[in-house]
Amino acid sequence: MRKKQDQTKHKEYNPRKRARSLLTGKSEKLDDLSNTDVKRLIHELQVQQTELEAQNEELRRAQLELQESRNRYADLYEFAPIGYFTLSEKGIILEVNLTGASLLGVERNNLIRCAFSQYVDKEYYDVFYSCKRKLLETTTRHICELRMLRKDQSKFYARLEGKAMFDIGNNPGNIRVAMLDITEQKRMEEALLRAHSELELRVRERTGELTKAKQTLQSEFTERRRAEKALIEKEEQYGNLFNYVPLGLYRTTSDGSIIMANPALIQMLGCSSFEELASHNLENSEGFGPSYTRSQFKELIEKEGEIRGLESEWTKLDGTVIFVRENARVARGVDGGTLYYVGTVEDITERKRAEESFQLVIESAPNGIVVANERGEIVLVNSQTEKLFGYDRKELLGQSVEILVPERFRRKHSEYRMGFHDAPSARPMGTGRDLFALRKDGSEFLVEIGLNPIQTAKGALILSSIVDITERKLAYEVQRESEERLKAIMDNTTDAILVYDEHGRVITVNKQSERLFCGNGKKELKTIWDIIPPEDKTSFSDKLKSVKEGSRLLDYDMEKILANGERIPVSVGLVYVADGDGSRFIETIRDIRERVGLRNKLIELEKAQLIGRMAEGVAHHMGTPLASMLLRVQMLKEDILRVPEHEDLMEKLVSVERQVFYGQKVMQRLLRFAAKPEKEGLPDNVSSLLEEAAEMIKPLLKRQGIKLKLSLDENLTVLADGNLLGLVFMDIMMNAVDAMPEGGKLSISVSKRIPEEQIEVVVSDTGTGISEDIIPFVFEPFFSTKPAGKGTGLGLSVAKRIIQDHGGEINLESTEGLGTIVWIRLPIHEEGKEVA
Repeated sequence: MRKKQDQTKHKEYNPRKRARSLLTGKSEKLDDLSNTDVKRLIHELQVQQTELEAQNEELRRAQLELQESRNRYADLYEFAPIGYFTLSEKGIILEVNLTGASLLGVERNNLIRCAFSQYVDKEYYDVFYSCKRKLLETTTRHICELRMLRKDQSKFYARLEGKAMFDIGNNPGNIRVAMLDITEQKRMEEALLRAHSELELRVRERTGELTKAKQTLQSEFTERRRAEKALIEKEEQYGNLFNYVPLGLYRTTSDGSIIMANPALIQMLGCSSFEELASHNLENSEGFGPSYTRSQFKELIEKEGEIRGLESEWTKLDGTVIFVRENARVARGVDGGTLYYVGTVEDITERKRAEESFQLVIESAPNGIVVANERGEIVLVNSQTEKLFGYDRKELLGQSVEILVPERFRRKHSEYRMGFHDAPSARPMGTGRDLFALRKDGSEFLVEIGLNPIQTAKGALILSSIVDITERKLAYEVQRESEERLKAIMDNTTDAILVYDEHGRVITVNKQSERLFCGNGKKELKTIWDIIPPEDKTSFSDKLKSVKEGSRLLDYDMEKILANGERIPVSVGLVYVADGDGSRFIETIRDIRERVGLRNKLIELEKAQLIGRMAEGVAHHMGTPLASMLLRVQMLKEDILRVPEHEDLMEKLVSVERQVFYGQKVMQRLLRFAAKPEKEGLPDNVSSLLEEAAEMIKPLLKRQGIKLKLSLDENLTVLADGNLLGLVFMDIMMNAVDAMPEGGKLSISVSKRIPEEQIEVVVSDTGTGISEDIIPFVFEPFFSTKPAGKGTGLGLSVAKRIIQDHGGEINLESTEGLGTIVWIRLPIHEEGKEVA
């Protein structure tokens, strides 16, 4: 609009008319001028006219340079095969070329002021932001690879190369980014060709605009200054893009002269400068250039107007050979003639070498390798495949992979194959099933197949690794049958069998082992040390070493820990086996709880018989002396009445008489215990029995300085033989007194245990206590903690027998140096209840 206004203004402005108007009224003064003044004035006008013509010529030259510069860089920027973006510090798109917009599938106008990150796949956000941060922190170029999203949500991979621009104060400004679609090069080339046509149209339009702008000298100078500024900016922008693009870019004439090449191409071809590269003509250069002739190239490109994906060998100046992939097109003039050829060159040497290495690996693989495309057509096989199936590889290439599958499985195989293409991942095909393959002669054999997807420039391929497992399958079946027979034998034995390695890690167990050691919700037994008591681990470790060195362990008695924590006695047999499958221990464990129980019963029976014989002997030999002592005490009591002040003596005689009576009761109870008579229980008050027993030992308590504390419930009754129960209480109290030779405290309490309907008697002392290692034996017959000659050892064993006969239980707790607590629990007897 502004240009049209300028043009209109120009049309209204008439220099001649303006000059006449200025001279109006001054003609008289002109008439006064001399011939000399007129000549000088004419000369000055001629000089000014010459200067204006020179300036006009300079303007036209500048316009031609501007046009040539725009022609050179506009098509490079707008329609290059690489997307160029100018981003702000925050990643906002400020400027983008058509290729960049085409890559993202968005109109360029719609991209401006949009965040670049919204076209980055979420999985690559970290990569993008890390690259942007590096660009803003350094002045160097950085390259990263991202997965991008188009507007239609389709994805492609791109390589981004960028550089941040810094001002004089070294503050980061805009970021210039070059984007290369490294997944689909063809799309980039098509976008470049389309962009070129649009570029030529825009150049012609711009040329017309510049021509119209020449109408006035002032507007030309203004346009020139503006154009020069824009040119500098564009040259800097296009120069950066041209210099940093990772692909080789060139422009050549039809006769083979190189008229333009970017640094990437110069370096790729082994040249030190553009001048060195341009000194070689592709038409007749020897020892340098592509493997095809220039005439072949011209024939191809002139026929179709473009070349895409041309792969060839290029010989560099130093004689080395590289593989390249080339795309080119013809740039034509208005008359349809060829102006030049423009193209891109990509170094694919590494890819070619990788393909050769891949082919070598495939061919040397010990397994059969079959590579098929998405349609299931075979595109590659190795020599091992020829041996497995009996085909020549020429017979297989191009055929469907179903040719190698028995006919009865082909339909299902086709479904599996298509399903694999829908969700490709490295995995065995047909896991859990026997897979069969078909040879050329019609025979079938068992195979194992591994599948791996491969993404290539030609599309997705599936690599199948095929192994003949016929012999392995037969060996496996033989081994499986053998293992099943062995497992059946192990599972049907009554002994537990464990197989474990040298570190005790369990390898296998039989059913009896599972019942013993894996019950109670425990899923599995991981190590043998889980079932061995802590105190036995050292000795069992020594046994393992001995067996490993050649000894045999048979019928070795020890304890094992069950799944519920219970310890049981077992008999162990252990052997060590070292063979091709590795070294291991085989342990046979037999539960001998019944055997140990019978053995203990025999011991108890023998002890009871011994106690009975001793009780009869003691009663026989002690009964007469006690009766004689009682008779003499009674006679003394009658005679003492005649002695003055006999009260003190009488008290002592009564005490002696009571002790003799007590001795006779003990003898009677001992005989009844040994004979194990039938129960003859009567209701008796527990507290009274305890008071009676305490009364008997009071002289001892007083002599040894022992304090007595009674806490009794007078209402608790038990159905019992009062004499025997009193004997138990007396023996327990006497044991407590013996444990406190230097004095102490004896506490006796009776209480009711409500939930269990029991009477609990607790006798505790502050004596010497019992060591932890002998507590388990205190209820054994003839066991005693007293020195020789200080007791028979019958006390607690007899007490336990009597309490059990009354339907109760007895136990003790003791801490060495602190004292002992004995508790007795008996069933409560309530009046009115029937006695069972």
